[in-house]
Amino acid sequence: MTDIPDFSRFQTERPALAHLPGAAALSLPVEVRQSSHAWRRVQLRQLAPGGFCIDGPVPLDVTQLLRIRLPGLQVLSARIVDASLASVLCHFVDPLHPAVFDHLVQTLR
Repeated sequence: MTDIPDFSRFQTERPALAHLPGAAALSLPVEVRQSSHAWRRVQLRQLAPGGFCIDGPVPLDVTQLLRIRLPGLQVLSARIVDASLASVLCHFVDPLHPAVFDHLVQTLR
């Protein structure tokens, strides 16, 4: 059974951009999942070489890795580092190479 965090105890504003240096603002539907749960469609709002921010709240277990499908890439793993009623901030387990990040941003905008 998955623990779903009580989002009422989190802040209601988006996590600060300072957590994602070099982030690009995007608005893109992507899919995320945890463990063996079904893929869930969410809105990607920020992407950086080190992580991303999606719209929230999304019922996630903050102790487990989150997997994300970005167009044109293999599934990537990330750790949830902050969550609010408005968004979920994650850091990639393996950051994106700067050239891959630049290509993604150019392609997805």
